[in-house]
Amino acid sequence: MSCLENNTEDSQKNTNHDCGCSKKFNCECVKCVNSCPEEEMCKCGCDDFIYVYNTSVETIVAGGAATFNNPSIPLISTNGLQYTASQNFITVTETGVYKFEYVVFDITATTTFALFLNGVEIQGSRYEVFAGSYAIGQGIFKVTCDDLPGMIQLINVGTVDTTLVAPALPNTVDLSLLINRIN
Repeated sequence: MSCLENNTEDSQKNTNHDCGCSKKFNCECVKCVNSCPEEEMCKCGCDDFIYVYNTSVETIVAGGAATFNNPSIPLISTNGLQYTASQNFITVTETGVYKFEYVVFDITATTTFALFLNGVEIQGSRYEVFAGSYAIGQGIFKVTCDDLPGMIQLINVGTVDTTLVAPALPNTVDLSLLINRIN
């Protein structure tokens, strides 16, 4: 039985649990069996999510990870996803199924981007971005106990370096990444 399956013997239904959202929710907590012996997951209507973005000129070398110069201000994230400003990775600390969406705007050279978890490309996350255009990459991936703590990066998997073009107006987003835990 995986962490995401319900073990009725260990479940506590319709009880109040603090889900880190400054509210208490009626929810179902499931103790993990086999794969994560001591972990308890609560699905309480308060998902983990994070949104980070970039507003400056940045060169992303072939094989290199994008750096986000701005977390949402104030940082919009919850317990399972963490980010430190000007880093090129997001840390994931909770198992689950996650949905992602990244947007890359106006670059100087056609290349391809993909999302990576612990140095391994997430299947279905590879999108080509044409010079002077933009691309929206989206998909779903699973984080297991073996992945924790995990490092998520948006990497230029193309063979050429590319530069994010300076936006015409200040504080305009040219690169963004949104990740939500959906289960």
